[in-house]
Amino acid sequence: MATNSARFWPLTGVLFGVLGLAGFASAPGAPAQSATGDAIQAFYRQHGAAARTADTLLALAACALVVYAGHLRATLRPTAEAVSAVMLAGAAILAAGSAAYFGFDFTLAGSAGDVGGPAAQALNALALGMYLPVAVGGLVFGLATGVAILRSDRLPRWTGYAAVVLGLVAGSPLGILGLAGLFLWAIVTGIVGSVRAQRRPTLGPAAVGLPEHAG
Repeated sequence: MATNSARFWPLTGVLFGVLGLAGFASAPGAPAQSATGDAIQAFYRQHGAAARTADTLLALAACALVVYAGHLRATLRPTAEAVSAVMLAGAAILAAGSAAYFGFDFTLAGSAGDVGGPAAQALNALALGMYLPVAVGGLVFGLATGVAILRSDRLPRWTGYAAVVLGLVAGSPLGILGLAGLFLWAIVTGIVGSVRAQRRPTLGPAAVGLPEHAG
């Protein structure tokens, strides 16, 4: 049977997905791009705590993504050396982009009452529009992960095709839907990976080509 560690690492994908979906579910929304400074300040005085909670959950999800991508890199590397490296780079871009994207909202939620109307409008514009780094990371991560899975037998092939589709959506104007899809995808692949690791027998010295000690 696999070690506890082998079963644990895939579950970081579940953690990524659960934290991300919890962040989305708890987000109170945001003022429109055209909102006045006074309207933005009033919104965040009322919903600032909920916004900061959601942004914190999404930041923690980004941390879990990097760990999960590291696990996927180690798992898929034997059959997809180069593309699994691209996958890990994409996860890093996605995590950093998410930290920046949701970080502007976090900053605005905590300082809306301390800055002037024009500053609040500028922060709100960044919180709504700074999605490009997330799109780049989501696109690279989704495509590279999908290709790596399709070259391996460690996860079902349909999860590879799903990763490609979600990566394309994440890099499109419907990017938030793609990001939400990646949360769900990570929960499924994390559970599947953990179950497969549990069923995979532990290899002994002879199975991996190592000399056995004499009795």
